[in-house]
Amino acid sequence: MNKQELTNLGLTEEQANAVFALNGKQITAEQEKNRQLENALSTLQGENDTYKEKLNDIEVVDVEKLKEEISTLKESISKRQDDDNIAESDKRITENILATIGDKQFTSAYAKNGIISEIKAGLADEKNAGKDISKLFAEITKDKDGIFQNPNPPAEIGGMGTVDAEVIGDNRARTVMGLHAL
Repeated sequence: MNKQELTNLGLTEEQANAVFALNGKQITAEQEKNRQLENALSTLQGENDTYKEKLNDIEVVDVEKLKEEISTLKESISKRQDDDNIAESDKRITENILATIGDKQFTSAYAKNGIISEIKAGLADEKNAGKDISKLFAEITKDKDGIFQNPNPPAEIGGMGTVDAEVIGDNRARTVMGLHAL
């Protein structure tokens, strides 16, 4: 639209100028709004690109694989707890066996560990149900030699030293041996 068209419509030149001035203000205001919207759009597009990059950086998670890993970890933890419980139970049983054995001295660590193992096996055996550690210990060690050290070891008897047979004589030697003199 131009000024000539407005004057052809019956407007005066002043009115046509006022219309153009008003129209110009409206256009300028709308251009400012448009510029602000374009700036906002540009900012949002930049943020959108940033978020897209962040999404691309995120590792795609395989939920089923994670479920399997969690299940495996739970099984591992459960097995570890079971093993720890078994070890703790075994430790308590061993302590009870050692308390029952008391101060008896074994001939070797091998003999001691063997007896402890036999008692544990006996406790686990169903045919020994109701038997306590002391009964199993008594049954296992009854009439067995070589398990315990002798609490009264034989005394060392010193020798007579070297004896000269010519000095003591025959009758003295026979007397020492408990024989009658000649």
